[in-house]
Amino acid sequence: MMLITDGADTVKGSRYMDALEQAQRAGAMVYSIIIVPVYADAGRNTGGEHALIQMADDTGGKYYYVEEPKDLEPAFRKVSDDLRTQYLWGTTPAAREGCFVP
Repeated sequence: MMLITDGADTVKGSRYMDALEQAQRAGAMVYSIIIVPVYADAGRNTGGEHALIQMADDTGGKYYYVEEPKDLEPAFRKVSDDLRTQYLWGTTPAAREGCFVP
């Protein structure tokens, strides 16, 4: 899942842990593209930015800061490259003698 936002809280009453649980249940990796509308911390929602960064970390995704619209393309390219270079590896335990494995 790719989130493109400035991190402002537009849905009052939503909780981070609820959003994280839903993302993890869905098996979604969150990629946060954080648009920096104001350079000074006083005018930014740094709490929202930190939540986006944590969400990306907690779901195996990544985050990127974007200052201008022209910076979106490189961020999209990084996400695309990251998704193309992933793989899934799994194992199945060997059946024990005398055990029924359907």
